[in-house]
Amino acid sequence: MTVKKISKILTFILVLAMVLGTVAMADGVEYTITAGTFTNGSISLTLVGNDGKDTSLGNITATDGKIENIAKDSKVKVVFVPNPGYEFLRASDNTGKTIKDGDVLTITDNLTITPVFAPKASLGSTAAVNSYTLQAICPSAYYWQQYKA
Repeated sequence: MTVKKISKILTFILVLAMVLGTVAMADGVEYTITAGTFTNGSISLTLVGNDGKDTSLGNITATDGKIENIAKDSKVKVVFVPNPGYEFLRASDNTGKTIKDGDVLTITDNLTITPVFAPKASLGSTAAVNSYTLQAICPSAYYWQQYKA
């Protein structure tokens, strides 16, 4: 082989290595999930593994608000954890998309999640007790008339 052929082969290998190195670096893109402005709760993030094993990424709050170094195309489960006496109402991301409790998101860009927590209703949406009946002393009106006389 001549020096010219060897030089061409080495140049080809060098260019190929540079192209493959650029492609490999593109796969190493990492993103950040940030908490928006909210109170009375936190966001729990779990990395969903392909092998069925999930890894907790931790909780984020409005004051301690980000988790970094999440690889591109990772699947992250989002759970909203309200403080005692509060309940989760809704959440949205920085694009305005609604996020539900327990959703699994595919991370393709930096993400800001803003949940809304509200005080729990004391009786909920339906009446807990329709009426009270006092039968400890007198189980019917007949006995009440006798008792009070």
